[in-house]
Amino acid sequence: MWSFLSDFIVRSTGFPQHLMDRLTFPQSMIKIKQYVQLEQSHESERDWFLLHFNEWVASMQLTYPKGDPIFKLIYKMKKQVSKGNDIRIEKWPVNLPPGKKWIEEYNKRRAMLMEQRAEMKTVLQNEWKEKTASLHTILKEPKIQEAIAHSNPEVWKTLQGYLQKSMSDMKPWRKRYEERTYSSYLQRFLFKNDTTSFFGPLNYGQFYKQTEPVKYIRTGSIPSKRRSFLAYWAVEALANEINREEEWKPYLPLSLQDSFYLTNDGVIQAQTRKKLTLIADVIYILRQSDGRTINENLNQAYSKPVIDQLEKLIEKGIVQRGYRVCPSHHHLLEELMHFVESLPNAELRKEWLTRLNQFQLWQAEYSNGDAEQKVKILQQAGNLFRSITGKEPTQAQGMLYADRHLFCEECAGDIKHFTLSTNLKKDIESRISPILDWGYSIAVRKKNLAQQKAHEIFIQLIERNGLDRVPLLTFLLALKEHAFEIDLGEKSPSKLLANWVSMQTLQKSKKIELQDEWIQEQIRSSSFHKHLCVTSPDLMLQAENLEKIKQGDFQWVIGEVHWGTQGMSNLLYFHPNRNQWIKEVTQSMKSLPNGKHLVNVVLKQRAGKNFFVEMFEKSITLMGASAKEQKHVYPFAELYVTKEDGELVIKNQKEERIIPHMGEPNNPIALIFSEPSVVIPKFHIENHTPRIEYRNVVIQRETWTIPTSEWSDVSNKDQYEQILHTWKLKEMFGLPDEVFVRVESEMKPFYVHFHNLFLIDLLLKYVRSEEKITFSELLPNRNSTWFRNHQGSYCCELRGIMIRPEVNHLSGKEDQAYANIET
Repeated sequence: MWSFLSDFIVRSTGFPQHLMDRLTFPQSMIKIKQYVQLEQSHESERDWFLLHFNEWVASMQLTYPKGDPIFKLIYKMKKQVSKGNDIRIEKWPVNLPPGKKWIEEYNKRRAMLMEQRAEMKTVLQNEWKEKTASLHTILKEPKIQEAIAHSNPEVWKTLQGYLQKSMSDMKPWRKRYEERTYSSYLQRFLFKNDTTSFFGPLNYGQFYKQTEPVKYIRTGSIPSKRRSFLAYWAVEALANEINREEEWKPYLPLSLQDSFYLTNDGVIQAQTRKKLTLIADVIYILRQSDGRTINENLNQAYSKPVIDQLEKLIEKGIVQRGYRVCPSHHHLLEELMHFVESLPNAELRKEWLTRLNQFQLWQAEYSNGDAEQKVKILQQAGNLFRSITGKEPTQAQGMLYADRHLFCEECAGDIKHFTLSTNLKKDIESRISPILDWGYSIAVRKKNLAQQKAHEIFIQLIERNGLDRVPLLTFLLALKEHAFEIDLGEKSPSKLLANWVSMQTLQKSKKIELQDEWIQEQIRSSSFHKHLCVTSPDLMLQAENLEKIKQGDFQWVIGEVHWGTQGMSNLLYFHPNRNQWIKEVTQSMKSLPNGKHLVNVVLKQRAGKNFFVEMFEKSITLMGASAKEQKHVYPFAELYVTKEDGELVIKNQKEERIIPHMGEPNNPIALIFSEPSVVIPKFHIENHTPRIEYRNVVIQRETWTIPTSEWSDVSNKDQYEQILHTWKLKEMFGLPDEVFVRVESEMKPFYVHFHNLFLIDLLLKYVRSEEKITFSELLPNRNSTWFRNHQGSYCCELRGIMIRPEVNHLSGKEDQAYANIET
């Protein structure tokens, strides 16, 4: 049985969803539906004609001689019907099919269709003007402006020009481009959680003994607190410039490059195992060096041979000289400033502290600034950053959702109190435990396959070097050269599900319920006692209102399921008892199988985020700097791969096993050496995958994968024709009105409402560059408005940490004072 730990994160969007309702086109949709219905009726008549045409020709051949003009007439009629034109035949023999009356009715229906088409286009054009005005009103909202300014200041600048222009003065293609851009930002603010600004605020909750399933108190407005930080990559760039100052070089901290490690008499390169004998004082200096602490009076305290040898090591890149930024917390700029304060040369120190103080001032002003002030700060800070570092003040040209600009931001939401009952906790645990067990069995199978492939590489390295162990860095290079993919084949969830759906003849189902017997068959013989089992699922409640939840009228929907403890990062910034919560998670994981071997992995940068928690006592570093004391840090170069009980494992120089706890489950290191990456199985059936439920829990939404070739015949037609064709495709494939869309060129899915023509146009943008597009139903749907404040309803998700076996206590945090979490 899987069990939640006591605390969880409550995330929501920062804007109510009903704002998007102002941009739906109700009158246009009525006309589109009427037109499509009339067109379908007309099409059925045309199909009837073409179906019977050859039969009529054969009948006429019995009556009329070969070459009679009547045959030319009927083939002319077929050509007109096939093209959807009027039947322009003035005289038609009364007794001949399809009959004069049918021709008159056909032409009448077609005239009605053309009239309806013209009317539809007129209504659509008029309503587009009306909805453009509504779009302008929403885009003028101060918070919306601020969100766009934070996301992309250049787009915000363009927006100001757009709002000031008369629509009649804009070229149609430009107007369409800008509306599509701003609609894209709006759907993200209203329907997606995002932790980089106030449209993805952080709140916290706890499981608590209470009679009501859910209790929460919302107060104030979003956000209730906010804090901006200079991004990790920006602080690192500033630190690199400080490291270049010639005056400070004798005082800059030293650190051993990650591919080398120290012995009692020298330094060894991990891959080649070449040893360089060093002076004893040099070894002593390097043992004290962590890349963050100054070795004061280095020149005065040591002899010239010691200094010369250090300089040679620095020149060869074996020793790094300079301050190293640690990505384990938010306050990177403040730490850098503290370091600069300890440096000599008052003038140079004052110059740098003035610059850094300015960035610190902008940090504080940025959070409290409106859209215009934010853009001004970004421009000023960008100019200073560019002049200092020579680098652009943006990262990855907007490809990242976090850390794109110099300042990233964390914001607290408006929840004062949020608790779920322990009964509700036990209920959801019992429902999803078998699914997580299946996810565990898949993860173990993937780990075993990765171990098999890695073992082949290991044997080659052993035979080549004649040793019984391989330096970890050597092994990583070999992994890179012999890249492999893990294919579960017939045991993959999708294959198993497709076979089961076929056996049960459920191919056309909208929804399928997985059976206990079938799930148990997949997880039979799984040995949970061997490995650490941890996962971080996102859960959503689908219910009309809070009263319905109290009555038990609700459904759980599982969103993304994260491996391990991926919430232990930026998402904990505003947690009032953060250290206590981290301690509970750490202790719980240590008590699980293999838990005592866990270590943090500190990378140079972590997915654009500003920090992640170094939860465990020990850390290992790979081109990154740990916040821990050096005695608690293992350089990668000191680790090696060996075989133990038939399994490849990582060990340190003391023969202690090391299990890296990483954030990316598909990383080769994680697949081979970390504990199994337990997630809920993912299913895919070609073209259409029904909604997958288990024990009344939605574990995967209904999805449709549609090739973009379906849109190819309208690519050169006008905007209105494209919208009409998109609606027809939506109806043909049975898509709901509201969906999320996933494409290869976007990192995250985006929201589309087929009654919102701005969003349809956004969808059409991707048709040109993608081979296929995947749609998934919006679930929880728009009727699930239970999470509300005075401004409206918000989408909401709960992310907790689950472990196996079951936790029978809440770590002594049952007091009401702790349950009332205040931001």
